[in-house]
Amino acid sequence: MPFFWTTIEAGGQLYGNRQFNNDVNCANMQWFSYPGYSELLSGFVDSRINSNDKVDNRNSSVLEFINQQPGFENRVAAFSTWDVFPYILREKKSDILVNAGVEPMEGSLSESEKMLNELQELIPNPVTNRNDAFTFYFAFEYLKREKPRALFISFDETDAYAHSGKYDEYLKAANKTDKLIAKLWDWIRHDENYKDQTTLIITTDHGRGRGNKDGKMSWRSHGFPSLGSGQTWLAAIGPDTPALGEVREKMQLYQKQVAATMAASVGLIYENRKEVGSVISNILPTQVAQSTTTTTDASLNKQ
Repeated sequence: MPFFWTTIEAGGQLYGNRQFNNDVNCANMQWFSYPGYSELLSGFVDSRINSNDKVDNRNSSVLEFINQQPGFENRVAAFSTWDVFPYILREKKSDILVNAGVEPMEGSLSESEKMLNELQELIPNPVTNRNDAFTFYFAFEYLKREKPRALFISFDETDAYAHSGKYDEYLKAANKTDKLIAKLWDWIRHDENYKDQTTLIITTDHGRGRGNKDGKMSWRSHGFPSLGSGQTWLAAIGPDTPALGEVREKMQLYQKQVAATMAASVGLIYENRKEVGSVISNILPTQVAQSTTTTTDASLNKQ
């Protein structure tokens, strides 16, 4: 993952190296996707979420919260390879655009989007709902055309190839994801609407197993009690994020802190029906200081 270990390591922050007791974990004890994404995006653990079934989330997300704020209406979107996201983000109730699975883009489309609609029908993925490249380029075209204030992109091929035991394809998928994120960041840095005012946060919904005593739960698996699969990682880069590189100090972060950190990156103080995880102060130290007083109008132009 050369983008992570060059650009982010030099100009951003990386968390989760347990050799330095720098820990990032799921706070939920399920250690699989729906509970992980719900924690990540709502900012708290809901123990009632214990399956990947396609049922609407009981909890609103930080994306829904952002979309409800003045100046952010209809400027929030999500794109996902996994087709459960319309339910995780309760698309119908939240009124957020969610494009997931093999769902085509609709509306007034660019020629590139029309081509993507055709190609995803003709080029299926053997292990997951669609190729991550389609998810990325649907999101990328939308980003260039609609200029959203908050955009969520979720890939799936690494997880799917791991479950299939295809370690070579797992590594290729990780490398490809790194290239797509690099392309996104390069465009952000040069676009007049986003450069110098956009924070990129990258993380995952769960870890992978490292093997139990009986040897049955390996890197191919996750979910309790697959040891290690509650361990995650996090990276961030942006104009308000000090260039700390790989953080090697002892620290404990949880994925439930990502939601408030996302909101803080656009100048908002996130609240939900339950107490949410705190903003990660290293990533946005200025916003953390401001959050003790009020949301600042000056920060509302940030993406």
